[in-house]
Amino acid sequence: MLAFSPEFSKIFKEAALVNLFSSPLVVIVRLLIVISLSLPTIYSFANGSKMSYLWAALLTCVFMLEVFYHYKVLEAKPSKTVEESAENLADYVDLSLAKTLLKANDLNNPSVIFNAMRKDSKITSFFNKGNIGSGEISSLEAALAKENLDPSRLLLKSKEFAEKENRDYIDNLDLLLSLFSQSSAFSQAALTVNLKEDDLLNIAYLVRHLFEKEATHFWERAPTSFGIGLASLWEGGWTLETEKYTTNISNSLLRRQVSHKLIGRAEIIDQVEGILSREGKRNVILTGEPGVGKTSIVYALASSSAHGQLPESLKYKRFLEFDLTSLLSGREAGVLAERLNNIISEISHAKDVVLFIPEIEYLASGEGGGADISGLILETLKSGSLQIIGTTTKESYKKFIEGKGAFAESFETIEVPEPSTTESIRILEEAATKIEPKEKINVSYKAIEKAVELSKKYMVDRVLPGKAIDLLDEASSFAHLHDEKILTVEIIENIVSQKTKAPVRVASGAEKEQLLHLEEELHRRIVDQEEAVKSISQAIRRARALNRETKRPIGVFLFLGPTGVGKTETAKALSAIYFGSEEKIIRIDMSEFQEENSINRLIGAPPGSKDFGTGGQFTEKIRENPFTTVLLDEMEKAHLKIQEAFLPVLDEGVLTDSSGKEIIFTNTIIIATSNAGAEFIRESIQNNAPLDTVKKELLENLQRDGVFKPEFLNRFDDIIVYKPLSQEDLKQIIKFMTSNLSKRMEKQDVAVLFDESALSWLAQKGYDPTYGARPLRRVIQNEIEARLAEKILSGEIGRGKKVNVKVAGDNLIFESV
Repeated sequence: MLAFSPEFSKIFKEAALVNLFSSPLVVIVRLLIVISLSLPTIYSFANGSKMSYLWAALLTCVFMLEVFYHYKVLEAKPSKTVEESAENLADYVDLSLAKTLLKANDLNNPSVIFNAMRKDSKITSFFNKGNIGSGEISSLEAALAKENLDPSRLLLKSKEFAEKENRDYIDNLDLLLSLFSQSSAFSQAALTVNLKEDDLLNIAYLVRHLFEKEATHFWERAPTSFGIGLASLWEGGWTLETEKYTTNISNSLLRRQVSHKLIGRAEIIDQVEGILSREGKRNVILTGEPGVGKTSIVYALASSSAHGQLPESLKYKRFLEFDLTSLLSGREAGVLAERLNNIISEISHAKDVVLFIPEIEYLASGEGGGADISGLILETLKSGSLQIIGTTTKESYKKFIEGKGAFAESFETIEVPEPSTTESIRILEEAATKIEPKEKINVSYKAIEKAVELSKKYMVDRVLPGKAIDLLDEASSFAHLHDEKILTVEIIENIVSQKTKAPVRVASGAEKEQLLHLEEELHRRIVDQEEAVKSISQAIRRARALNRETKRPIGVFLFLGPTGVGKTETAKALSAIYFGSEEKIIRIDMSEFQEENSINRLIGAPPGSKDFGTGGQFTEKIRENPFTTVLLDEMEKAHLKIQEAFLPVLDEGVLTDSSGKEIIFTNTIIIATSNAGAEFIRESIQNNAPLDTVKKELLENLQRDGVFKPEFLNRFDDIIVYKPLSQEDLKQIIKFMTSNLSKRMEKQDVAVLFDESALSWLAQKGYDPTYGARPLRRVIQNEIEARLAEKILSGEIGRGKKVNVKVAGDNLIFESV
């Protein structure tokens, strides 16, 4: 193992000097020296004294010493980077950590070292972001004193963390991460607040970003990087017409008017650099969904170019963002062509411009100016005198650009995928540094993590990181308006719940009790059907109590049974309990999809057809309502190819529409119903066959007869057979229906009561073994509601009356009291 010998390290000698110069007594002495030299200098110059130049020289020497201290000593770097080999661990330590270790006075005692670290504002910020309070920190220091940790091993582990983050040196935060890794007390503290190693790394990244400084001093920057001056105009040429319709990104970045921080995307950056650096066809289109980070890639390139960090052919280029909609709006074709030609001519002559065109599809679509103007720049594109970076969505590229052969071939296309969860968290950490001062709140790390998690899970119609940034911004504004000092996980969850109308948090309190007794809740509306009620209740409890890592729907069920036995009613009850309303159902009548080509009505017209771009009946409904129960009614009547189209939905929770866009079903409950084998079920139940046997034989029959394929049936979480309803079951359903009628009548101040004889009479009247409970609603309407309406209109029943419904002979009678 490498030795730790600070006495032989140059950085520790410089750290000792910094500690000395920054001590309160020395700071006062330095200040007094400056004052004592400044006053005589001013006085002697004011009186024309011969000593004025001597005093000025002494003051200049002190000033130069201070400059040397601030810009040389305080900027000292370790002698080795973590990637280089060294015999002394101290050679990897940066100045800030070296200062901390020297202040500790006992480098063999981790507890003393940690006590010195606690005074670093970065360490304080780390604990603050990680939601670890001062009491817990004091306990950690006490616990650390009882642990026998080797400081050299701690520093070696710190080096590993620096390497993991692609950093050159070890700092205070690396040592803190090492403590979390090596100390059992620190590990337990992290576990208590649910912080894993990746979380700790992300918090360290956030804190470093909060405290980072400009990497280069102004005197180290190239003159060109200060903006477009006379020299660059002389070299590049005037672009007066172009500047009317563009924004100079390079200047804005240098003046820090916009952000250019980019997380990841190194491979895409390299690809774009390569395309822009070659001789011909130096144009690229970045494709990806809105919010995926296409513009950030362009801004990062512009920043690297402005600071001279790109290949020679791209250094100090002017990146101009084209406002295409402003150019195109309300222009006649002739005027538009003239202005565009002038702009192209200016840029071609300037030779130092990279033109950034957001929504480049407007050049070819004709939507902005009423005509396709892509041909106006085609020859210039081919010549290589233009360098263009365009951005668009995959859908727009296919619709407007891909078919323009010569124009499309002038560009290389690069797809920008959605960033990973870890990358998205770090992008939000960067965004949080701008949100915090604006909203005057502290954004906790867990709030950032939760914003990424919930936006990914519930805001399925958009992509990361854009949707998570918008969520974080909205939640921060909410916190500021309600005088909250910290943006917490709970605020993020509340915002998502309000936006989606879906339960977000793990169930607690009254909801927990409801879930534990969900079977009873469902049985308030569903008679018998124990298997269905139990299976659905278990699925809902899993969804609300456990974090799901899969994209699969909440539950996927196939309900088999005769008509009128409660299959649709189960779906309605489920929606009412889980989604808050039985109206949250998307019902698709699968009998309308008996032809193979009817798939186009589900997912949209195929590319090349006149209706391409028009969404499908099914996919558009899900896109607009991603939190819902999907009821696929009479599934057996759909063409087998249509059934096959649902395989990825049932298995992976994803369906790709005709335009190539993914429709996510993660937050849906999917219920397919079928009356297939209804007669077999009735006969088997009448013969007292066990339900498990009925189900097994029914599924064998359905597969043998080609109604459903095995791969289709295997995608369901559960296949539930509904039993035919007995007359006693119908009587129970009648109770539900008459109870609802009585509640409606209460709103008109009329009490309607049904005795047992009336319920039995209605159940017998509506009993039909073929249609189950479906005739009951008609019986209620004809025998009860129609007669009540007549009596109310005739004045026989008025407000404040009580009506008893009973049977006399073989007829219903209404006794008004």
